[in-house]
Amino acid sequence: MDSKEVMILANGYKKARAVYHGVEGGVNHLWTISALQLHRRAVLVIDEMAASDIKVKTYKYFKEIEAKNLDLEKYIKKYLIELAKQV
Repeated sequence: MDSKEVMILANGYKKARAVYHGVEGGVNHLWTISALQLHRRAVLVIDEMAASDIKVKTYKYFKEIEAKNLDLEKYIKKYLIELAKQV
């Protein structure tokens, strides 16, 4: 939780239950992914199968936000610049 930014990658149906608890469940010790709800800059990258247990309304909400805000080329450039500053 001390990290500036946290990214979790989850793919496949076997991760769907964990993704559900990370996004829609309450924060608890049984699902450590749920602690990311408290992190300032947590990013969860999932595929369609990993999103299968999330409620449709929640899925559409986040997908719409990301469609408007995600500019992958801009993000990669920004990340590489920040990374170069640290070296």
